[in-house]
Amino acid sequence: MRKQALIHMHALAVELRAAVSSSRRNTPTPDAFVEYDDGEVTPATVYHQKDAHKAAVQLLLEGTVETISIDTESESESRAQSQTTVETVQPPE
Repeated sequence: MRKQALIHMHALAVELRAAVSSSRRNTPTPDAFVEYDDGEVTPATVYHQKDAHKAAVQLLLEGTVETISIDTESESESRAQSQTTVETVQPPE
């Protein structure tokens, strides 16, 4: 992949992070993006090496997946609890 395309992907990953984090359904864990935030590489820092942008994209995507996975797990638990409640409330036939 060319460096220019990788920087574009980096910018898209930043936008994806913002969209996922601002969603009412997703709450990122405090440490989901710490490693990325501690780094110096952003899409605007085009002078950094290609490998640095590649690592930054990887960190962003891992944090995004972690955020989505946590939300999916809690949503599944919520559904299971609501189904149990519905089953116990129904009158006997």
